[in-house]
Amino acid sequence: MASQCSIPYQHLQSFWKDLQVVNDAAERGIKDISDYARATSDPVLRDAIIIVANDHRGRVTNMKKGNLNAL
Repeated sequence: MASQCSIPYQHLQSFWKDLQVVNDAAERGIKDISDYARATSDPVLRDAIIIVANDHRGRVTNMKKGNLNAL
């Protein structure tokens, strides 16, 4: 009986761990957009900042110094 209860728990635990990562990424994206919106009142410059930031975020797979220096 105990092993039957632990399998759904493990599945649910795995699901929540993945969901937390998605939520963190979404919250970071919202904060970034908010910061960019406050950085300038010029909509063309704001769009350019967002494009560059998204491009850099796509190039950096993790925040190790070597990856950041490669930009």
